[in-house]
Formats: sequence, C-alpha cells, structure tokens
Amino acid sequence: MNRYYRIMLEGYGGDSVYIKLSKEAYDYWNRERKRSSEDLLLDYVLESEDIDSFDDIPLPADFLLEDWDADSRVLWRDSKSIITRQYGIDYRCTNLTVTEIEGDYYDSKEIIPVLSSVSLSDYSQDYPAMLAKQILEDTESHYMLQVYSTEKGKFFDGVIRTDEKFDPNKLTFLMKEYFNGDYIIEKVMYDNNIIDLQDQDIITKNVSVSIWKSR
Repeated sequence: MNRYYRIMLEGYGGDSVYIKLSKEAYDYWNRERKRSSEDLLLDYVLESEDIDSFDDIPLPADFLLEDWDADSRVLWRDSKSIITRQYGIDYRCTNLTVTEIEGDYYDSKEIIPVLSSVSLSDYSQDYPAMLAKQILEDTESHYMLQVYSTEKGKFFDGVIRTDEKFDPNKLTFLMKEYFNGDYIIEKVMYDNNIIDLQDQDIITKNVSVSIWKSR
C-alpha cells in the first residue's frame, strides 16, 4: 500500500551571484566603501541602468558596462563576469516539516504530522548521512563581488511516495558550500530518488553587496 509524505523547508536563504572583478575595480570600490558611510557600490549595482548617475566612476571600476566602449550597463544578474550563481536555503536557517498526506498531488489532505517545523541543523545531528556537503572549488585567484538578495519563506515543498512508514535515515539533503560560507540545499532526496519541487512561497527581505579576495 502506498503512503505519501510532504517534505517542506522553510526559513532564510537567497538569490546570489558572484562576479569576478579586476584588481583595479576591487581597489577602487574597496577605497570607496572605507571612505564614505553611503554605500555607493550598492546603489551602483541596483541602479546600473541609470548610466548618467555614475559617470564619474573610472572605466576600470565600471564593471557592469556591456563593453569598454559601451554607453549602457547590464543588470547584475546578467553580468558577463559571473563566476557562479547561488540560489536556495541555507541548512543552518532551515526548518523541516514532514506530514503524511492522502495522495501525491499538491492539495492532498493531511493525515498526520510527522515533524513540525524542526531545526534541520539540530535534527540532522542524529542522522549523520542526512547532510551531504560539497565544496565549491575556486580554481583561480579572484577578486570578487557578491550581490545577495536575502529571502524568507517556503523554499521547498515536495511529496514522496513509499510503501512503508517515513524513515528519516532515507532523507538526504545535497548541499554546496559557497564562497561566503553558506551551505545551500540544492537537492532533496528520499531513498536515493530526487524529490520534485511542487511549490515555493518566498519574499525578498533586502539586497546587500560584499567584495573580497578569494585568496
């Protein structure tokens, strides 16, 4: 007899890109952030299409220009110098809910709760194989910028089908560690099968910008 369980992840995560900078761009923006209490770099990233607002930025630091001789900029999500993208929920900020339901469709009725919004980082300590971590390798020495859109809400909602009672030993979260130290859940699996995403419900809280040397 088939049994169905809804797996839901709620908490904090975000949408982020890492953009490679030249040394000249890094040095310029690093000086600007130390010099002024206003975050000109954040304004530049968020309002990059307003070409006239940042006409005093030196050309080597104007990293969102489409080309060196262009008179327009790209959005940060469309930069040609993106090293990698990051999207999802950090497992350390994740609450896990598991509910037995009547079927595998989205609005199936609840039968009984199994786990109710428990901290994943705490719960997984009793199940060492629940978290599978992968480190993002940096193969070059980069000066980089991260644009991070912080988001809150339900990042994952999916249903598993099994012929037995829910077994937490079969639940696995595949994570990747990014340059900023976040462990982002990229896949949710049960009994070695990927669980399909059925629903999300998230809101953007704020956008921030960081710059650093990767080595």
